[in-house]
Amino acid sequence: MLEAYNINKEDYEIAIGMKLPYLFKYDSSTKTYTTGAMLQSKASFNLYLNTLGIEMDDTTYSKPQVPQALREMQGMAMLGILLETGAKHAVVFTKWSDNKYVFMNNKRQGGDEPDEYVFDENELCNRIGESVSIARLTPCPPKSVDFASELNDSLATLRKYGEELYEFCSILQPFGEINAARNRLFRPLVLDGLAMMGLVKNQEMSNRLTQLQAAYLAALKKRRALVLKDEMPMGKIICAIDGYADLIAGAGGY
Repeated sequence: MLEAYNINKEDYEIAIGMKLPYLFKYDSSTKTYTTGAMLQSKASFNLYLNTLGIEMDDTTYSKPQVPQALREMQGMAMLGILLETGAKHAVVFTKWSDNKYVFMNNKRQGGDEPDEYVFDENELCNRIGESVSIARLTPCPPKSVDFASELNDSLATLRKYGEELYEFCSILQPFGEINAARNRLFRPLVLDGLAMMGLVKNQEMSNRLTQLQAAYLAALKKRRALVLKDEMPMGKIICAIDGYADLIAGAGGY
């Protein structure tokens, strides 16, 4: 989408430019914490785009409205579709041709996923929810971004997250609760956070988070009630949270 503005950037450059590895957010409506690649809101992208004089905006459409809306846009619009696995995935609509909707697939370099998805109208409607947010880029006056404020919010959120994670791990939890907490409590640190440490090439933190990930997955395999602090040493969790906080502070928070 940026190429339409003659801006050629790799995804990791955009991630670094918006300080993505250091952003930690909390959604009070879903009571979930997010970091890294899960931060795909327009507010997050605009941290980077606004400095370039570009704004991401989005509009929500009902499912029946989506095909016509995309045809009128004539390409360069981002939305989420459902993959065969049931996971939601962001793709970029590039064109409507021969009654087909063509989407560029955002994928890892060297990945074996398809470069494009091509759907007819029925296939498209089967891949989207009852309401769909479609994002586009538009020019705007360049804006400065208060990253210090963003990073300070991230620090406060990370501390709140650490307290909740510590409390969860200190109490005997049924297996169902441990499994249900996978995305809400553990993914931000040991999956998305781990990926961000790889992005900034912090091997020490990558090693810490890899060990915690392995301990959590090993606990899941037991498929029974556990006190997770006995499976995932709390000292390592505290060191990981403190280490992450130090990185956010070093990036401009305080």
